Amino acid sequence: MFLNRHLQENLTLLEKRAKVILILGAAQTGKSTLLTHMYPHLPHVTFDSFQDFYNVRENPSLFLSQYQGPVILDNIHFYPELMDAIRR
Repeated sequence: MFLNRHLQENLTLLEKRAKVILILGAAQTGKSTLLTHMYPHLPHVTFDSFQDFYNVRENPSLFLSQYQGPVILDNIHFYPELMDAIRR
């Protein structure tokens, strides 16, 4: 069962104005659940802290170029290299 969250209204407003939205919070508080509930049609990439399945560290810009539109990047904190590529 999904519980509505106050953040949903803010996300709806932000998605119209911002190119990037970063959601930070403690582990296991429902951040990923919220995003997959609100945006089930978006690609969802979950990163692992141990293995770079997507070769993000080698070429973060190439990784991002795979996505033409919005994408959910879950656990992006494991790949700080992506932050610079997103800014560019």
